[in-house]
Amino acid sequence: MTLLVASWRGTKQSLYFLSFFLTFNFLLLTFNLFSQSCLVLNNNAYVVITGNHYVVINNSNANAIKHLGNAGIKSENEYNRLKWNIGTSIGSYTVPFVKSAGNKIPLTVNITTAGTGSGSFLFSTYGGATWDNNTYRPSDVSHMNSLLSGGTINNSAKVIDRFWIIDAQGYTTKPTVNITFTYLDAEWSASGNSITEANLFAQRFNSSQNKWADWFGQTGTCNTTSNTVSSGSVTPANFFRSWTLVDATSPLPVQWLTISASCNNEGNNYHTKIDWSTAYEINCMYYIIERSFDLISWDSIATISATNNGNTVSNYTYNDILSTLNIEHSSVFYRIKQVDIDHNYSYSEVVHANCGDNQIEIINIYPNPADDYFDYLICSSVSNEMEFLVTDVVGRCLFYEVKMVDAGVYHGRLDVSMLASGVYYFKVQSKNKQFGSNSKQILVK
Repeated sequence: MTLLVASWRGTKQSLYFLSFFLTFNFLLLTFNLFSQSCLVLNNNAYVVITGNHYVVINNSNANAIKHLGNAGIKSENEYNRLKWNIGTSIGSYTVPFVKSAGNKIPLTVNITTAGTGSGSFLFSTYGGATWDNNTYRPSDVSHMNSLLSGGTINNSAKVIDRFWIIDAQGYTTKPTVNITFTYLDAEWSASGNSITEANLFAQRFNSSQNKWADWFGQTGTCNTTSNTVSSGSVTPANFFRSWTLVDATSPLPVQWLTISASCNNEGNNYHTKIDWSTAYEINCMYYIIERSFDLISWDSIATISATNNGNTVSNYTYNDILSTLNIEHSSVFYRIKQVDIDHNYSYSEVVHANCGDNQIEIINIYPNPADDYFDYLICSSVSNEMEFLVTDVVGRCLFYEVKMVDAGVYHGRLDVSMLASGVYYFKVQSKNKQFGSNSKQILVK
């Protein structure tokens, strides 16, 4: 038996009690909103939400949805949603999702600390027809990359073939929750995946920072008997909408917590200290410290073994001693290359230390010789208005402009197409003439 509901457009009427004692599919097809205070599904009946519509549960009690047997709610699309007006209530809220008749995948959100504001939750879940989650990721998820900052390798083979949307809306402060996901064996063991079931854990996408894995559930567990994964406690700051389950031996991107470099003079040497920390390490072999003076060529200067402390913060330090006889620049740049046991790798951000007296330095000019233009990299220890000059060999100024430059590395481009072939000099100095760079020779063809 099939019950069709097709004419409830914009209705304000509430259906306070639904009880089905026959086995049938309840199809929500063409209305924009269907609201009720209590939804009761008996005798294996299940609701199918389709057409990017949503059902509203206008009751903040955790028992506002009741179901027996294989009864449940089928979503199978990011925008086929159930909206539950929970507000400031607490308790264990279960949405009895099903993928199909008999394939139950209930989702439970246990609210331990109430949110503030008259908020609600939007729930949906859906799987894909392929192991490649990158082809059906949620709208706020931009990648499924496996490496650390800057990684480009699709990690979908280590991700279960399903996403969950748990969108807490309308809250001034979101609730603190613990989420329990139920998964299907067919979705972690599907062809193309390479997942160890016992390693599954919950991970959400930080849409504010465009990254996975800046947070890991500290007490989350996988139960392979019940096919459930617990997220552990999720605080308001870590409560984002899009979730999935990942093999912990190959998590989605691990976050670099900090990286810094500082320089001290010790006699005739520069002593540079590089510090970095990571939030999560599994499957990581070692780190390679790389150094550059021009941001183009990089040299490996040390290899440090990873601690692999799981979800514990790991801190590292390395001291780099540079002879003043071998250093041409005041600025020294560092980055950390992380290598895992599969020999995949990624890089941290680039940091620099100023090991001399120069407050502004021309790091690189390229191409040199130049035809129509050249690019330049400068490093400034202060923010200031800077003068950019090109002079000929006798010191006559042929080009002059002023730009505001922030502290750090600045990249610019200079048009030299108007210059005749010859040798010229490029110089940068503060507009107040308090500091400046040494001149760099350029050749215009």
